[in-house]
Amino acid sequence: MGSLLAEAELMFHWWHRVRDGTATRRQLKWHTSQMKERVLGLLQSGARSASTKNASLCRNLLEDWRALWTFIEVEGVETTNNTSERRLRWAVLWRRICFGTQS
Repeated sequence: MGSLLAEAELMFHWWHRVRDGTATRRQLKWHTSQMKERVLGLLQSGARSASTKNASLCRNLLEDWRALWTFIEVEGVETTNNTSERRLRWAVLWRRICFGTQS
């Protein structure tokens, strides 16, 4: 999993450079095209891992392969859903405080 984390760090490095204007989307696409091949190989290898937890994670990521890279192809799409989660946080807290649902 260390290799996948290193690839994620590299991807975020380039994404942050695009966001701050020190790199172009074209550069991001070029660097991530090489990265995608490495990540695909790592996930396929991980899907056969003896660790059921790691294998399951890798299989799930492979199932969502195209969606993982949407932020590169579609301008305005973020790499994470942090903004959405922050916007919903108040509703979750309100429901919790008011005993809104019992599930």
